[in-house]
Amino acid sequence: MVKRNDNSLGALHTNIVMASKKVANRVPLEVSIHWRYLHQDGRKTWKDISHMKKYSKYSKATICRHMKKSIGDTVIDKRVSNKGRPAKLTSRDKRNILRQVEILRRDYGYFTVRRLKVFAGVSAEVSDETIRRVLRAAGFKYTHSRKKGVLSRKDLQLRYKFAKKVRRLLSPTVWTEGLAFYLDGVGFTHKYNPHDQALAPRTMAWRKPADGLSFQQTAKGSHEGSGGRVANFFVAIAYQKGVILAEQYEGQLNGKRFAEFVREQFPALFERSSNARGKLFLQDGDPSQNSRKAQEAMRQVGARKFSIPARSPDLNPVENVFHNVKSQLQDDALNKKITHETYSQFCERVKKTLLSYPADIIDRTIQSMNRRVEMIIERKGQRIKY
Repeated sequence: MVKRNDNSLGALHTNIVMASKKVANRVPLEVSIHWRYLHQDGRKTWKDISHMKKYSKYSKATICRHMKKSIGDTVIDKRVSNKGRPAKLTSRDKRNILRQVEILRRDYGYFTVRRLKVFAGVSAEVSDETIRRVLRAAGFKYTHSRKKGVLSRKDLQLRYKFAKKVRRLLSPTVWTEGLAFYLDGVGFTHKYNPHDQALAPRTMAWRKPADGLSFQQTAKGSHEGSGGRVANFFVAIAYQKGVILAEQYEGQLNGKRFAEFVREQFPALFERSSNARGKLFLQDGDPSQNSRKAQEAMRQVGARKFSIPARSPDLNPVENVFHNVKSQLQDDALNKKITHETYSQFCERVKKTLLSYPADIIDRTIQSMNRRVEMIIERKGQRIKY
């Protein structure tokens, strides 16, 4: 049996009563003036006033304090008499800041508030918070950079159904022995000063809520990304073989171009893969790779595709390669202090980094696929940590 602490209950009751009185003591101006007239003209005491039903909730101290005030006292609005310190930024400064925002986003993709101050020529006496207020007033928010699309209810159902089907029908060794290779396309954004770009923040960015929504694409390479030309690559990885393809392509990818790629590259890819006889490869739901022309080209070379659900980068181990290679490119720009790089030099560095990616890391990534499938089933289709 729990022993009741009467002292603690009494203290709690006292706190509740004091809190309620504190709220109740907020006296409206018309009530305060009425008390003054009742006391000064009507000769009413605080007891007379407190006995009135509508004023019974007020304490003695509150009534006494207000009824002794002068009837002629007026309430002064301090916001009118004290307008605050003068503004640090003129309207011209604010317009210049917003112009520099567009320039920085075009040339660098990302920007910090301090870098924005320097480019806009704002005085060092102006605080960073003042610049942030200008950005917020213009509709910008400091939010996490988008990296993955939003999963709809249908996406969750398809991912959950796919994972259960894989666990029920396929062997656990399908990822290492059944699939010949894993294929996907990726874009790397070129910057003339990669060292400076590597110093820019990545996890958070200033953006408007609608940013990016008008640049949605249905095929890889349909736009040039944020602030630079994009180098597009086809990349294929295979178990115990590492990266077996890093082929650059220019322009927008469509069904016709992918069909040509299949006829030219797939025979050699299967020979370099870990399971040449099966001719089964993994791909995502990109429309160009599922077009009628692409399907016909696959039949001609005898390829069989193993498709994963849309918006499921966590089910394609080649996506982990892309993430790590992009990080490696940034680290190289910092460590080697690459302050100037042409587009051709950048493409050469990307291809070299891709082809030199460690095969043992790729093997461990592919071996994690069974664990990923189980995690997706446990989470009912939600994204996992990979």
